[in-house]
Amino acid sequence: MLPDYYADLRRVGMDVRCFKQIDTIVMNGIAQKAYPGCQLLVAKDGEVVYNRCYGNQTYMAGAPAVDSATVYD
Repeated sequence: MLPDYYADLRRVGMDVRCFKQIDTIVMNGIAQKAYPGCQLLVAKDGEVVYNRCYGNQTYMAGAPAVDSATVYD
């Protein structure tokens, strides 16, 4: 069974495997300390079909997690 955040991708005919690979790439970047966290949002035909947050706002222990309200500069 796929996680809920993949459901809209299948509904609009997008390849879920691609986004599983993207998840792996994002998590690898966090592990390699390329960035402490990020948000990935994909829209198709004006509709958001994938919106997922990863990691934390900074590298400091106890830093807040990235969420959809996180502001980037």
